[in-house]
Amino acid sequence: MLIKYIYAETTPLERLEIENALDTDYELRERYEMLVQTKSSLPKVAFNPPQNIINNILNFSKFPKAEVSV
Repeated sequence: MLIKYIYAETTPLERLEIENALDTDYELRERYEMLVQTKSSLPKVAFNPPQNIINNILNFSKFPKAEVSV
């Protein structure tokens, strides 16, 4: 859950619960700070797919999925 919190992927309720836990749990706070430091040391990579790949994905999503019977 800390990873989700660090990447701002938590619900508002989860965020409040984590913030409360971080205020009261020293070990959790240490783990959180270590994860934040680790995240900041990761290389910043931006992916820019070619336009034809984006177009292929968009075109594929326009067609309804075929049903598979088993």
